[in-house]
Amino acid sequence: MKVAVIGLGKLGLPVAVTLSLAGVQVIGVDLRERITELAMQNFSTFEEGCNAPLPFEITDDYTTAVSHTEGAIICVNTPDGSDNNIDLTQLRSVVKELRQTLEARPKRDMRYKVLIFSTVMPGTADKEIIPELESYADVYSCPVWIAMGQVIRDLRNPPAIVIGVDSEVDPWWVYDLYEKIIGPDFSPKSIVKTDNKTAEFIKLAHNAWCTMKMSFLGEIGDLWKDKIDMNMLSYFFQNGGERPGAFWNYGPAFGGPCFPRDLRYFVDYSQSAMAAQALRVNMERIIDVVDRLTDSYPTHRLVIYGSTYKYGVPNFENALGQELYRILASRGRSVITVDLIGKHSLADGANIIGIVCQKEYLEMAKHQCEEVVDLWS
Repeated sequence: MKVAVIGLGKLGLPVAVTLSLAGVQVIGVDLRERITELAMQNFSTFEEGCNAPLPFEITDDYTTAVSHTEGAIICVNTPDGSDNNIDLTQLRSVVKELRQTLEARPKRDMRYKVLIFSTVMPGTADKEIIPELESYADVYSCPVWIAMGQVIRDLRNPPAIVIGVDSEVDPWWVYDLYEKIIGPDFSPKSIVKTDNKTAEFIKLAHNAWCTMKMSFLGEIGDLWKDKIDMNMLSYFFQNGGERPGAFWNYGPAFGGPCFPRDLRYFVDYSQSAMAAQALRVNMERIIDVVDRLTDSYPTHRLVIYGSTYKYGVPNFENALGQELYRILASRGRSVITVDLIGKHSLADGANIIGIVCQKEYLEMAKHQCEEVVDLWS
């Protein structure tokens, strides 16, 4: 496997070294000034294993790099720009160089591969890169999770492998590349394969989630470090208290006998602003559903499917269906509920809109209603 790594800075340099040590033939590409620094070994780095001499070829010539490789990994800097956006100046310059080089390259049986490791805003590949390169190359959005100072270690032990690519493009070349980086522990089953925009979004969303967790623990510590053992609280979350895998499906606002009540109690007791915001966001999601139903179906009869807090469990306390019923009724709407446990009336006929609070009722709602609003989709 032969790969060009474009951008030999804080990300690209350790990426090139990692690939070289994994047996990949690498050509590093950068501006002439940077190539001169690297060639003269006149550079410094805090990345272990990235000191001179470098174990790969370097050049500032795209023709040399592209003609001798099967694909390129773009690792250029994407710094903060104006209006809370990412500055794509360097990325656009690289894409322009690649397009011109690929245009002039003799036609080959295998299309060139272009991987985007640089962090970009969602939609960048679809708007900025694919239109420029789609005639010559397959484009993959491959966000990486690394910390400066340990990039090589993080590349070899990624928390996730995400590949964004158009559905008609074969991803196996990229799979092979990751297998070389990770080694015998690699499994294609561990890869999250999706479209480019979602892959780009996942990177930002995951980092946002990490910062929210850090901010939450930081806020609680500021408020309570003199009253509780913060080390033990942190240990609890780090070692399974977060219930890995739970509560990670998109769906409607939460309800039930525990979460809403315990969150209210926690907000009142701890005075946590972040927890209070979670409570507000959850209620706003419920109100948003009511507003959409009221605006879109002003004269229809409304039927709520699922009035218990969980399918098959006879507990109605703070259930989502109950909250929707209460708010809709307070606005003068006529609403009935369908539930296999509680009191219910079966819907039948036209002019009926079914509101599915529990996935198990979806098929029933489709059969009985003119239209269905599935809160899980």
